[in-house]
Amino acid sequence: MAKPTITPEQKLKELIVYISTKCSSDGKYSKTKLNKILFYSDFLFYLKKQKAITGASYRHLPYGPVPDDIEKLLKNMKGTDIAIAVTNAGPYLQNKIVALREPDLSLFDADMIAHVDSVIDAVCNKRSLSATNLSDMTHQTMGWLVTSDGEEIPYQTVFIKDKKHQVATAWEKTRAKELAKEFAGQYGLPNEPTYDRSTASV
Repeated sequence: MAKPTITPEQKLKELIVYISTKCSSDGKYSKTKLNKILFYSDFLFYLKKQKAITGASYRHLPYGPVPDDIEKLLKNMKGTDIAIAVTNAGPYLQNKIVALREPDLSLFDADMIAHVDSVIDAVCNKRSLSATNLSDMTHQTMGWLVTSDGEEIPYQTVFIKDKKHQVATAWEKTRAKELAKEFAGQYGLPNEPTYDRSTASV
């Protein structure tokens, strides 16, 4: 009998419970921070393994990347899987998510959870970055920079080099020349550089 398919929503649900449990002692943990931890967990794992942890789609929103329909999912989880505590954070209200049960980690491989732990450790334990800090950081990712408000951010954008490091490698230059020749042939164009011999110096 084939195993039942596990959906991105199911994985997101369990990861939300897990992250909220691990970040329970972080005074800056909030809904916004959760979204950023989910984004970095999925996209950085994709960079390493060419597959995402949840497979959820992420959208470009003003405060950074957010999983599709996250508000609907959190609403459905409220009261059974999580509680949302509203607290004051300076001049703002902070929505802190509190786990109400243990997460089901059987949906994930061990290396996936280890990766999520490393992201949590970086943003909740070592430095306790604020939601604003994390939002600013995600605004520098190429996935966010090359998309517009409301657009889906493709996982493949994680392979795009940041602007200041966009220098072609030797392999990329060679491949570009090969593709230029290939397309030139398809469109009946010369596939080698040409020049006017009458103007060439002797």
